[in-house]
Parts: sequence; C-alpha cells; structure tokens
Amino acid sequence: MEELGIKNNAAKMEVLDPTCLSGFGDARRLTCARVLGAFVECDAAHEAEVTEAVDKRARETERLFRAILECPLAARTRWRLLSASALPRLTFLLRNHAAKHTRGAAEWFDARVTAVLSAIVDRPVSQRARDVAALPIAMGGCGLRRQVTIAEFAHECVGHKNLQRSKTEEADRDLSNALFATVYGAERQVLTANAAAGAGRALTDPQVCTDDAAFCTYVLERLLERVLPDGQKCVCGADASNWHVHTCTKLHGKPRQLRHDVANSKLALGLRLCGFDCTTEPHLNEVSKRRPDLLITGLGTQAVT
Repeated sequence: MEELGIKNNAAKMEVLDPTCLSGFGDARRLTCARVLGAFVECDAAHEAEVTEAVDKRARETERLFRAILECPLAARTRWRLLSASALPRLTFLLRNHAAKHTRGAAEWFDARVTAVLSAIVDRPVSQRARDVAALPIAMGGCGLRRQVTIAEFAHECVGHKNLQRSKTEEADRDLSNALFATVYGAERQVLTANAAAGAGRALTDPQVCTDDAAFCTYVLERLLERVLPDGQKCVCGADASNWHVHTCTKLHGKPRQLRHDVANSKLALGLRLCGFDCTTEPHLNEVSKRRPDLLITGLGTQAVT
C-alpha cells in the first residue's frame, strides 16, 4: 500500500496477526477480529476467542428479554416481541459461525426464550410444552424453534439455496413425529386441530385483540398444558381437564361456546350495520333440528352460515 502512495495511519489500524511479521509497524495486533459482523480468528490456537466473542454478542439480546419481562405490556404484545423481534436475532451468528462456536450461545438463548414464555403464561413450562412451542404454528405449535437445533446445520447451509429450509423442515417433522408418539386420545386430537388453517391466528395476526387472561388460556391449551389447577373437579364430578371442560354436557357457559356466541353476535351486528337482516340460530323448518349460526336476508336473497 505504501509503494502505491497510500499513507497508513497505524494508530487506527488493526492487524489479525499476533506476530510482528505483517509489516504494519505500530498497528494494534489482534488474535480475533470482527469482519463484516462475523468473528474470525488468526489461527486454530485462538478458536476459543471466537466462541467467547459469539457468546458475548448473543447475550446482548438480554436487554430485549428484560424489557419484555419488565415493561408493562399486554401478554399478546410480549408474545409478538418474543416471536417476531427476539427470536430472529441469533440467525446471523448461527449462519456465519461453525456449530462448535454457537452451541453455547444457542443454549443460553433457548433458556431465555423458555423463561419469557413461562412469564407470559405465568407458570413454569414443562419439557413437553417447550417441544410443542418449538413446532411451527402450521404444525400445531407456537413457532418458537430451538436455536440449538438450527445451530447444528445453519453454517453448513450457507451458499446452498434452500438447503437450510429443507433441513429445518426435516427437523420440524422429526419433532412432530416424536410428539405424536407420546400423546394419545384427546391431546392428539387437540394437537391435530391446532394445525388447521386459522387455528393459530391469535399468535400471528396483530389485529386479533384479546385480554391477558384469554390469551394465556389460549397459549396454555395450545401447549397441551392443563389450565385449571390439578385436582379441580367439574360440576359433574369428573376431573376438569381441558378436554372435559369443553365437552361436558352438564357444564353451562363453556369457554368454546362463549367464544362462539361472541363471534356470532359480532358478525351479526356488523351485517346489520351494512343493512342486512340477521337472525341468530334460527330453525331451518318446523321439522329440522339443524340450526345454522346466522340466517342473512337482503338484496332479494337469503344465506346461512
């Protein structure tokens, strides 16, 4: 550079070389440097410094985790910050460093995600519930993938189009198969139903407004966690499990029925404001027992839904 007439300011230069053989005079010599966001060691003897630097960089997200926990936010807002803002922050480190350098940071990150999830639902999260949360929303989970799993193959996929996506989908399928092998009966039906289109809208659509109690109950049921305390009985004397509370014929004002009635009345009100005539749960005819949710009349025609 000097032969080309370029003057170097040694006070502002950093050289990735612990020896004095680089010819940069008084430049500061480093054994580990950050280049375009990624940490690079000068030789194999200093690999531990890369691991330490990656770990330190990952722990900078602690400020965001603390803000989610300490700020007076609604539960659904905390969820959005956790899933949409905090979770992607480790992606760059995982893709630009080998797995041996990112495992520790990924384990710490996953532990903090679990802690925030526990704070949102206001109870400890079991291992199985964390497995359910790690599934994509389209597969009945919550989309909080474990970064430890991604760290094992993210760096190897750089430069290969769609390879990381295919490996991630494979890991999701393996986790889903392992979960389905351990759940039976009602829980398996719930896990299957949660994978239906629209079942995860409360987690993905910011326009869905719910209070903290309703949102936490929704998340707990999606995680296959019991909502009511252990040992609590239904009015019929049976154990008040999530499935029983929704299906017991002797229990009035069931949560699913209440949600259905509220949605039905909201839709009817909106249609009436648009000039339609709405009747809720009418009999189709004198002999039929079928009762649709709404009978909509207007513009010279009728429709049921």
